[in-house]
Amino acid sequence: MTGKTAKVYVTACLLVFAVSLGLLLYQSGKNDTQAGEAAQLPSETGTGQENYLQYDEALEENTLLLQLPEGVTQQDIELQSDCMAQKVTLCLKKEIGGTLLDRRYFREHPIQQNISCTGNEIKEEQDKILFTIALNQPQEASVQLRRGTTGTEAEIRLQTPSALYDRIVVLDAGHGGNDAGETVVVQDMSLQEKDIALTTVKKAGELLLAQGIRVYYTREDDSSRSMEERVEFANALQADMLISVHVTSAEDTTVYGIQTEYNAQYFIPDFSSADLAYLLLTKVAEATNEKALDIIPGEDDNAVIRDAIIPVTQLDMGFLSNQQERKLLQKDAYTEKVAQGICDAVLLAYKEMGK
Repeated sequence: MTGKTAKVYVTACLLVFAVSLGLLLYQSGKNDTQAGEAAQLPSETGTGQENYLQYDEALEENTLLLQLPEGVTQQDIELQSDCMAQKVTLCLKKEIGGTLLDRRYFREHPIQQNISCTGNEIKEEQDKILFTIALNQPQEASVQLRRGTTGTEAEIRLQTPSALYDRIVVLDAGHGGNDAGETVVVQDMSLQEKDIALTTVKKAGELLLAQGIRVYYTREDDSSRSMEERVEFANALQADMLISVHVTSAEDTTVYGIQTEYNAQYFIPDFSSADLAYLLLTKVAEATNEKALDIIPGEDDNAVIRDAIIPVTQLDMGFLSNQQERKLLQKDAYTEKVAQGICDAVLLAYKEMGK
């Protein structure tokens, strides 16, 4: 190759490189612009659902703002927080002041937000519309109407429970749904652990609420929850303690009494799972006048105990395999005593925690 030819070749290569670089920068800028526009406009989510949220960095963090028709009142709005499912649902009347609130309305008036969420959806019913936002952590929500620059606005604020409440307890009714737990049939009637646990937990929750303690339940009906879901919920709430309520059985039908299980793998200074297990055992035994057996380390396959990073204990409130105790577990008076024992133990635990 001659010197002149080499010079032409190098010049051509530089020209091709410059053109390629220019095209690359142009496409990158175009993609950035499209991404910015996508973040600002209602769009299709990855699941094919429309996104009715619009990010607004000027809003205070953990706040949503919805423009509403004139004439709206506080009674037209209902807000539901489901901390277990990590969802907040805004329920609005379908028609307000002659304006129909439907998908089209939310497309034209997207909800301004400065929150961390994983998705949203709208469900239209006959006389109301439900707007649900999926969050990435348990949060409580409150709504307040205010007069904005463009009319009436609904301001929704999200807060973590730990920021709202000084004392938080998670009550876990063991089993549920297709998992009945320990079961015996007495005179053609099925006596199931899941039902006894749920009844007791609800009674204990009412007593604790009356003491000003915020109570969360891993289930409030005959629903199914994995052990992982239950403990992850309690950990995410940063609850002060987690109490899982069960009944048990033994091959030896003469065995009866109350026992508790605790997390022996994760040590918590000042107030440990063993401390909670001891208080729960003694207070429930006192309230029921039943025999206190022992506190024992939880089994490795019990994720509720194993994976908790807060004080946790499992209460086995009796043996279905024992005839006398089986009769007790069927009586409301007995489950009420167990609930009182749980409440007494929690109050004493808070005293030892200094809360």
